[in-house]
Amino acid sequence: MREYETTEKDAKRIREIWEACFDDTKAFGDWFFTHRYTPAQTLAFRENGEILSNLQMIPYRVRLRGRELASWFIVGAATLPEARNRGHMAALLKASFARMREAGVTLSHLYPFQYDFYRRFGYEVCSERLLARLSPSDILGSRVMREAAGWPVHVTEIEAQADLDALKGCYDAFVSDLDGWVVRDGRSFELRLMEHALENGGGLAVRRNGEIRAYALYALQDKKVVCPETVYVHSLDLYALIWHLARRFSQMETIEFATPVSDTLRDRLKDGRARFFIEPFDMMRIVDLKALLEALCFPQSVKGAWVLEIRDPHAPWNDGRFLVRVDEGRASVESTASPACFTLSIDAMAQIVCGLVPPLSMARCRRLRYGEYSRLLQFEEAFPASVPYIFEMY
Repeated sequence: MREYETTEKDAKRIREIWEACFDDTKAFGDWFFTHRYTPAQTLAFRENGEILSNLQMIPYRVRLRGRELASWFIVGAATLPEARNRGHMAALLKASFARMREAGVTLSHLYPFQYDFYRRFGYEVCSERLLARLSPSDILGSRVMREAAGWPVHVTEIEAQADLDALKGCYDAFVSDLDGWVVRDGRSFELRLMEHALENGGGLAVRRNGEIRAYALYALQDKKVVCPETVYVHSLDLYALIWHLARRFSQMETIEFATPVSDTLRDRLKDGRARFFIEPFDMMRIVDLKALLEALCFPQSVKGAWVLEIRDPHAPWNDGRFLVRVDEGRASVESTASPACFTLSIDAMAQIVCGLVPPLSMARCRRLRYGEYSRLLQFEEAFPASVPYIFEMY
């Protein structure tokens, strides 16, 4: 793993590879390498002393099943075109898993250029979003949205410095019923707004009684208003926000925004058909299964023991059989040679842990093999379905 480490003197070469592989603007590259890039969190593959491939690991904290956990997001994973298909990135990803485990990190996230590529390395989709593409007339003609917009609210542009605490308050209220989200502080919002400004983006906020009740970060693209982040305390706050956004940009063809899949806006429109799409978003990998399971909170009603047989060719410490005992909301995990109750891959286990695909559904699609059905029901109780939701891409 040490052979892949980088220093400050490698930054120029890594920036060159970034520019050769990605279509980002110079302004975004400048921002990223100023505020996100860290040599200590970067791994690179060298051949004859020259860097051909690299990836970066951005530390975050995520809230998952009642616990705040460290996750390192893989970003900027890039290999020069002439050096691809030689296994360089595979070597770096395996090294990153060992590096994370060494640092006590149990999870890794990423936003993929292609989902199947990262599935080979144990990542799987861990969050979905309900993507809405509505015309301004869809929105302005909605009775529910129009009535919500009539509430005594104040709608203004977001003020980058003055609104940081209010944005965090709105975000914290929004994610309180969700799972798998990134824990943010004022600095997180400062960086988010700085990055968004590079896209000539704006931000609209619905305010009531001195609080931000909903906000949307938006950018104009051709004849679309694209909102990469839409946050709200209550559904009616969302309706008011989108109505005011549509009124402001009534000349545009489409207003595009996303919500958790549990949101019911699609049922409240005059005609919601062909306007909403469920879209996969981030992927997650379990870096250290034993440490993760022992860190999570389980329902107090669950008491039992199972042997999991996990397949993980890229992180050998996860590969094998584990006796998992759950009692009083916590788990203990140890290696065992006992027969397995459940057999599954590490990527399938990631989807169970994040709550996107619970055990019963995993068994129905034959990604989870089991023996006794009663144990499967108990496993389902230990890992109930949730609504994972995340905005971060890098």
